[in-house]
Amino acid sequence: MPTIAHRTRSPSAVRQHLVVTRSAGRLSHAAAFGLVLASFASLACCQRKSRAPSENTAAATVASAPTPAPLLSSASPAVTVPAGYLEARLYRVVETSQGDVVLLDDGSEKRFLPIFVGGTEALSIRLRHDKQRYPRPLTHDLLDTLVDKLGARIVKVQVDDIKNQVFIGRVFVAQGDKTFDVDARPSDAIALATGAGVPILVATSVFDAAAITASDLGLDKEPDQPHVPSRTKPREPTEL
Repeated sequence: MPTIAHRTRSPSAVRQHLVVTRSAGRLSHAAAFGLVLASFASLACCQRKSRAPSENTAAATVASAPTPAPLLSSASPAVTVPAGYLEARLYRVVETSQGDVVLLDDGSEKRFLPIFVGGTEALSIRLRHDKQRYPRPLTHDLLDTLVDKLGARIVKVQVDDIKNQVFIGRVFVAQGDKTFDVDARPSDAIALATGAGVPILVATSVFDAAAITASDLGLDKEPDQPHVPSRTKPREPTEL
């Protein structure tokens, strides 16, 4: 099963990015946003060393919040699906003995793309899918705010390829009259797309190479309890 690789950067490198972002007043908004994304990726990797909140903790925290922070507005122009891609739907986040799995549906509810993700990303995607937020911002909530403060918006995300058993994704951002894309792990891209209410586009070649069927998941027997086949387990848990 293809997996998602991490890029690790030291905390000192993160601080240098933030210093550059503050001091370089002549940088364009797009360049500043790129630096913010790089810092975010480094911080996300560092968070791996800390324990992700449990499901029970998440439920209790969200339930105790008097007014959850609102999701970003999904009011955005229609996105054209490029040739060679399909618009996928977030079907479910499934807990397995092998880790958390995001299931993307190709629209037919017959084929699903399973992507193993880390516990932090799974929690964020699950909360956003249920339109809930922690009272205090999680990492993807923080990035939502940074995007908004920079006068930008997320337009769409894509899962473009599989290289060396790693999914390759991108996040597309519009800022003024410009649109640019940023390399991203599909787990982060899916979390951002789910929060912003924008399309998740997947290359048909990726679906053809890695998809499993509803029968593989046992949905014909237990619709509410999908079972991800063990053959899709990543070879290295550290690459989740």
